[in-house]
Amino acid sequence: GRGTEPLEELLEACRHIPHLVLSYGNAATQPHDLERLVARHRHDVRMEVLRYQHLAGLASEESRERNREVLISAGRGR
Repeated sequence: GRGTEPLEELLEACRHIPHLVLSYGNAATQPHDLERLVARHRHDVRMEVLRYQHLAGLASEESRERNREVLISAGRGR
């Protein structure tokens, strides 16, 4: 989709880098969709989704429930 085009370009541009770590905070794309996208470009993809509190005093309950950091590490390019 349109939201992932910059990531596709980034993954293509860094093919020569042997190990990659990406971090997304509250990405509009679902975590497993990001994982699949990276797996199309890289080997040994691992993902971890972490909950976190961001501006807890100002955020709504719904926003606090959605706050996630998505960490993806991946090996060499395909």
